[in-house]
Amino acid sequence: MKRLTQRSRLLQFTFHLTKYVLLGILGFVLICLITPVFAGGFDILETLFRVLLQSLWRIGIVLLCLLAIGVVTESLR
Repeated sequence: MKRLTQRSRLLQFTFHLTKYVLLGILGFVLICLITPVFAGGFDILETLFRVLLQSLWRIGIVLLCLLAIGVVTESLR
């Protein structure tokens, strides 16, 4: 069965990228839960959290820009 409306490739790419970013965040949460059990400390978590925080807001801004561009191009179509 075909969809009634076709989404642009930019919107599809943004949705897929958002899905994988959210899956990555879920993986990080699982790592945060498992690491203290095996490593015995929270030093590794501090480093991982700092690296994730530095890159996550940049990824979020890029996703929001892609989503905004996709919505504008879709509305102009």
